[in-house]
Amino acid sequence: MSFSGFLRQSTAVEIKFGPLVDPGGDVAEVVASFAASLIRLAKNGQNWASKNEATAPANEEPSGMYRVLLDATDTDSLGMLAVVTYTGGGVRPHRQTYMVMAANVFDSLFLGTDTLDVNATSVDTGAITAASFAAAAIDANAIASNAITGAKIAANAIDASALAADAVAEIQAGLATSAEVAAVQSDTDNIQTRLPAALVSGRMDASVGAMAANTLTASALAADAVTEIAAGISIPSAATVADAVWDEARAGHVAAGSFGQGVASVVGSVGSVATGGITAGSFAASAIDAAAIASNAITAAKIATDAITAAKIAADAVAEIQSGLATASALATVQSDTDNIQTRLPAALVSGRMDASVGAMAADTLTASALAADAVTEIAAGISFPSAGTIADSVWDEARAGHVAAGSFGQGVASVVGSVGSVATGGITAGSFAAGAISEPAVASNTLTANKFASNSITAAKVAADATEEIAGAVWDELRASHVAAGSFGEGVASVQGAVTGSVASVVGAVGSIAAGGIAAASIASAAANKIADHVLRRPYGSARTSSDGDAVSFRSLLGAMGKLVNRWSISAGTLTVYQEDDSTSTAPGGTQAVTGTAGADPITQIDTT
Repeated sequence: MSFSGFLRQSTAVEIKFGPLVDPGGDVAEVVASFAASLIRLAKNGQNWASKNEATAPANEEPSGMYRVLLDATDTDSLGMLAVVTYTGGGVRPHRQTYMVMAANVFDSLFLGTDTLDVNATSVDTGAITAASFAAAAIDANAIASNAITGAKIAANAIDASALAADAVAEIQAGLATSAEVAAVQSDTDNIQTRLPAALVSGRMDASVGAMAANTLTASALAADAVTEIAAGISIPSAATVADAVWDEARAGHVAAGSFGQGVASVVGSVGSVATGGITAGSFAASAIDAAAIASNAITAAKIATDAITAAKIAADAVAEIQSGLATASALATVQSDTDNIQTRLPAALVSGRMDASVGAMAADTLTASALAADAVTEIAAGISFPSAGTIADSVWDEARAGHVAAGSFGQGVASVVGSVGSVATGGITAGSFAAGAISEPAVASNTLTANKFASNSITAAKVAADATEEIAGAVWDELRASHVAAGSFGEGVASVQGAVTGSVASVVGAVGSIAAGGIAAASIASAAANKIADHVLRRPYGSARTSSDGDAVSFRSLLGAMGKLVNRWSISAGTLTVYQEDDSTSTAPGGTQAVTGTAGADPITQIDTT
C-alpha cells in the first residue's frame, strides 16, 4: 500500500493508477479487459464498493500505468480513500491510498484560492496592522462605552488645530470675557464713589428723608399702629418655605447659571460605566488609522467622564480657549475692589434690604393713619422673618422622601446621593477590548478627525432630520463614475440616464417607456432576432386571427395570404374562396378572389418550390 496524495472533497479528479505488474513484480502488465467496476473504493474505513464514475480505466503506456477517473460521489467522504483493483489473469493486486480534504482546506494549501477557517487563540505582537482593518471597520457599535478614558489620550493630543470653532465656542459659553470683566470693573469703580467711607456701628451711614435723630422710638409708635402692623404680618415657617422650594415645578426655573437650571434635568441615580478590551500587544504601531474608524463612530456617549484632562490639551488649544477671556490679574483687581466694598457694607441684609442708621423721628409721627398700606407691608416684611441661612438650612436638611411630586425639584434630585460633578461627553464600546488594548502607538496620527464625531448624537433617533436630508442629497448628487463595484447599487444604475443604455436583466415591474430610437438594430442580438422570427413563423393562424393586437384583420394582409397557403380554398363559378382555420368560415381574414380561365390553357398538375 502506498500513500499517493491529497484529493479535494466532492470534486471529480483523474488519478494515475499503477503500475500493474505480474505476480513476481518484475513485468508490467496490460489488462486486456479492464472494467470500471474492477476499481474498488473504501471511503474512510467504510465497506468496499465499485467506483461510481463509469469510465473504464485506460492504459497510458507499457509501464503498466492507467488513467482512472473518479467523480464527485467517489470523493464525497472526508478522510482516507483506499483505491484497489484485482483483475486476475496473472496481474498482481494493486492498492493506492489518498487523503480527501475539505474543499477550502485543499484550495488554501494547494491552490492558494481560499483561506483556512481557524479560531485564533493568540495574536502575535504587531500582527494586526493598519492594513488589517477595512475602511470604517471600527464603527460605533465596536467601541465600548467609556473605552476612551483619560489614560488613553496622550498629553497635548488635543491641540488648537483639533478643536473646531464650535467646540471652542461651546467651551467659552457661559464664561466671562475680558470685556465683560472690564464692564464689571467700571461698575465697581462707580459704586466705590457712592458708598460711605466706613460703617457706623456696623451699619451704613445714611440720610433718610426728613427723619430727625431718634424719631422712631418706642414711644413714637402708637398702640393702634403696632396692632395694625401685627395684623398685616403672616410669616411662613422655615418648614413651609422648604416644602414650597422642593415642591416647585422645575420647568419654570431654567435661567442660565441658577440652581434651578443646574438641577432641572436631574432625575434618578447617577451610575457608572465600565470599560472593555483586546490586548495592546495585538496592535501594530498606527494599526488603527483614520480610515479604519467609521465616520461618526465616536459619539458623545463614547468618551468617559473626565477623559479629557488638563494634560491631554495642548498649550495652543488652551491659548485658543482662553482667548478673549478674563485674566487672573484682571480678576484680582476686581476681587480687591470687592473686598474693599465688603468692609463698607453691613454683614447681612435685613428682610432683603441693607441695614442703615436712620436719623430722627418726632413723637407720635408714625400713627396708624400715617402708615399707607404699602408702608405696613414693607415694615411687616422686616419683622421676625427667618434669615436666609435658616431657610437654606431648612431646605437642604429637608427629608427627600416627602417631595417626589412629578416635575418638581424635589422629585428631580430625590435619588441623588453625594456630589454630582460634571460628566464629559464621548465614547467607544465593546467588551472584546482588554484593559490597555488600544495603546498610544496603535492609534495613527490624525485618526480622531472631526468626521468621526456624530452630529446630534444625543437624540432618540441618533440622526437629526436635517442630517438625513443631507445624506440623501449627497447620495443622489454623487457622481456615478466612482461607484461601479460589481453587485453594488452604484453599478446597477451607473449607466441609467435618459434612455436605458445598460442591462435591465434584473428590473422587476413594467418599463415605463423607451426613448425613440432607443432600440437600435445593434441592440438586438442575433439569437434574440432569430427567436422573434421563429415565434412569428410558428405562430398558429388561429392565434394570430383572434389576437387583439395589431391592425384590424383583413384579407389583404400577410395573415390573409398565409391563410390562402395553409387553409382550405375552393373555386366555384369563377370565384376562389379562402376559408379560416375551421375550413368553413370565409370572412376576414378569409376572403374571395375572381378567377378567370383561359380556354385551351394547360392544366396545373403540380406546384413545387425549387
